[in-house]
Amino acid sequence: MSQSFICKQSRLWLRRTLCVGVVLLPLLSQAATLGVLYPEVREPYHQVYASIVEGIEGEYKQEVRRFVVTDNSTADSVRQWVEMHEIDALVVLGNQSLAYLPEDNQLPVVVGGTILKPGPESLAGITLNPSPSLLFGGLLKLKPSVTDIHVVYEPDYNEWVVAEANKAAEALDLTLHGHPVSGMRQAAAKYREVQGTLNSDKAALWLPLGGPSRESSILQTILQKAWSGDQIVISSNLSDVRRGALYALYPNNREMGRELAKLLKQCMTESASESEPRKLFLSSTFQAVNLRTAEHIGLRLTRDDLKDFEFVYPPL
Repeated sequence: MSQSFICKQSRLWLRRTLCVGVVLLPLLSQAATLGVLYPEVREPYHQVYASIVEGIEGEYKQEVRRFVVTDNSTADSVRQWVEMHEIDALVVLGNQSLAYLPEDNQLPVVVGGTILKPGPESLAGITLNPSPSLLFGGLLKLKPSVTDIHVVYEPDYNEWVVAEANKAAEALDLTLHGHPVSGMRQAAAKYREVQGTLNSDKAALWLPLGGPSRESSILQTILQKAWSGDQIVISSNLSDVRRGALYALYPNNREMGRELAKLLKQCMTESASESEPRKLFLSSTFQAVNLRTAEHIGLRLTRDDLKDFEFVYPPL
């Protein structure tokens, strides 16, 4: 089952509702039941989803039902659950949960806890990639001399992310240099090219989610070259800070849940004539910094400087 099909079904539901002159806003003031689908996973990942759901429940303030997707789940079992509990709308967490949505689903849907791909056929939701404005702004507080940011990316994953990041960079008087690639071989070559000319004081390399830098051997090479060349690497992934990236943003899961509930309310009340579903960046984030890397490139951060960081590595 494709995301395209689900998206079209959700739009069809909206169009049918609006065509008969029913205003969706009153639905939110009545007993509208929200269903949340998320996968069964081991700790600590289970707690991630649990925190997101707690945020959804805190913001939605009406009945919220949970469906934990397991290996024994099917689209039919999800459909039966939706019908039994009279679910009015759905939040789907994690890409794997999407496969369990019934093909004839006609309920409003938003997606979280995953990476949203480009294009009008994707679902509305909040991508795990943090807001570029927040990421670049945080970098500038650490290293005001930076004027250029480079990103190697695969358009199939991050075309819309880089397009929006370019706007964010311009607003901060930065220049974003996007390097589109196709496949791991081309990506590895492009990273070698970029890092071969990266100015260690004025330029940074950004590693977004859902791109070629997620391949472990490529990531290891990137961070090794960055260390040997005193280069700045920023990331949209917390684990990269442990491996040597200078700075990253990572999700505040409970607040992400609140944002998902707000987005769903908007989707339930907006016109169906929207040309493309809303795809939002993660804006509820925590900051992470690698002290060892900071010192290596000449940054001396005091305890006062570190008060704004929820994750400091190595721990103080």
